[in-house]
Amino acid sequence: MSKGPLGSIKQYCYWCCGDSHEEATLCPAIECPIHPLRKGKKPAGFSKSVVKTIRERCIDCSGFEVAEVRNCKHTDCQLYPFRMGGNPNRKVKGHTTPNLEEELKK
Repeated sequence: MSKGPLGSIKQYCYWCCGDSHEEATLCPAIECPIHPLRKGKKPAGFSKSVVKTIRERCIDCSGFEVAEVRNCKHTDCQLYPFRMGGNPNRKVKGHTTPNLEEELKK
């Protein structure tokens, strides 16, 4: 079963904070793009797309080298499937969602 983007953010933040739910809840890294979403919920007034916010985090992680996001080798990262700013779990009417395995072969 695959997690959605908010669940993936929650797991990523948990990992980032040393596997401590308490530390993730109290995380002081307010400059992190996903900080407002760290509890796995979209707070009231948060108007940005969750997957676009994940992409911002991935760009930040790559040292602001956008090309590095596409070529990311950290396939075990909770945010990896969403790094391009889209949700691979979502079906678009009339289109097929690209297979992640095919994308990795490129």
